[in-house]
Amino acid sequence: PAAAPVEPLSAIEGLDLMLGLGQAGGRHALYHSLLQQFVADQAGAGARIEAAIQAKRWEEAIRAAHTLKGVAAQIGAQMLHEQAARLEQALQAQVPGLSDLPDQQLPALLAALAEPLARLVRTLSDGLDQQRRPETGPAFDAARWSALRARLVALLEADDASSVQLFEENEVLASNALGPEFATLAGAIRHFEFQQALQALRKTG
Repeated sequence: PAAAPVEPLSAIEGLDLMLGLGQAGGRHALYHSLLQQFVADQAGAGARIEAAIQAKRWEEAIRAAHTLKGVAAQIGAQMLHEQAARLEQALQAQVPGLSDLPDQQLPALLAALAEPLARLVRTLSDGLDQQRRPETGPAFDAARWSALRARLVALLEADDASSVQLFEENEVLASNALGPEFATLAGAIRHFEFQQALQALRKTG
């Protein structure tokens, strides 16, 4: 069934699964990759923002809050997106450096962000782990993956942009074959970083 790839994530608090999946064009493998990247990249976002605030590195704190705001919206974590947006706005007021004291709202805004972020990362990580467990359904086609992998390697070696389309047409197969390594490869290919993608693919053996 179409919903199977994301079913373990359907009851996660703070995540609008249908919104996030819709923003990924209904493509389960792409959405799965975005969720993996969110967990990997944003788990420490609260700590990074707090450290930047304490050091009065306002631009760094703003960038981190802005990034979190964007990726939260992308995966369907709307409340987290709104909290990050409020924090970003408060941080922007610090940029001119007119005061040596940080906005008194900042600790409260950061606390309001940190707890739901940590909870979402934790529950997402658990849900993604459940997805990696064996499920009933069509057997993994090792021969088909081997052929796809060889073709992708050849295209990536030639810096051929058609590798992007080939990869996207076979996302489910690649996700099943690569597991947690899928996100790294997917990110590199979608950003046209073909040599990085090639290295990641070769590591899969």
